[in-house]
Amino acid sequence: DAVDAVLNVWWAVGSSLQLSYHAAREYANVALVPPPDLLATKWCDGAFTDAQCLITEFTQLTTTTTAAETTSDSECGEGGIIGGQEVEVNDNDGNVLLLLTITIDCNTGKVRIQITYPGFNDNWFGLVFAENMIGPALIFTSGQNNERGEAGLYAYELFQRSATGIEARPGLDWTSNEVSTRRLQEGSQVVLDYETSLDATSMFSRDSEEITFRWAFGDANTLQLVQHTERSNSAFTINLVSGFVTEEAEDKTLRYVHGGLMYVAWTVFAALGIMSSRQRWICRQKPGRWFLLHRVFQVLALLLAL
Repeated sequence: DAVDAVLNVWWAVGSSLQLSYHAAREYANVALVPPPDLLATKWCDGAFTDAQCLITEFTQLTTTTTAAETTSDSECGEGGIIGGQEVEVNDNDGNVLLLLTITIDCNTGKVRIQITYPGFNDNWFGLVFAENMIGPALIFTSGQNNERGEAGLYAYELFQRSATGIEARPGLDWTSNEVSTRRLQEGSQVVLDYETSLDATSMFSRDSEEITFRWAFGDANTLQLVQHTERSNSAFTINLVSGFVTEEAEDKTLRYVHGGLMYVAWTVFAALGIMSSRQRWICRQKPGRWFLLHRVFQVLALLLAL
């Protein structure tokens, strides 16, 4: 009752944690201090005569909320949500390859990824979350040796560009909400819906606003994870706030320089070194000249090759 100043209660205790007949019980009067009529006026320790009261001002309690309990819109999107927009990811010819939606929910502490792959042909495919093809990945596959059994979106780590440079991370696998495959008149379409805790992945966080990745897929009619048939020539970056997708072509400058140096080393200097030995008769008037030329050309070829 809103005007009661004393609460009458019974208490009881038992001899064990199993709920059975009580071992002892007692009746008690508990004073409501301060009672409703004296709220914000007096603290009387259960005695309501002014002579025994100490005058105390009671202020309204304020509730403080820690950052872990809630996240403001400015820290984690509107309503604690970042992303949620469906974006198109193109293949190397500019055609739509995937439809991708990434949603970070700071309220639940989870990240959700939804992928629609219209060109699915019973083949593995995946995303590597890095500017190059080295880093954490999510791959729809049955495993490197079909050890996963049922095909699903599984966690992997790529540490070098080779068929053996990939390792499964089963402890980081995501939880499947839905995997559905729809057979079309030409080919198939697979739709994936997975989520995981933000604390269980290094690819996403509550501060993530931009996600960079590359794609790859394998041969048709095999979900076994083997060497890819094709991979993206560009790195894609999704802005989870605006929903914009930018595509940055791979910088092949060092690759072209490497190829040029190898060409000059083995088709020019190495060939000249061989010819200077084979055609030494040209330098018959200076017998030691051919060996000097041979040595210079071979050393130059070796230096460029290094």
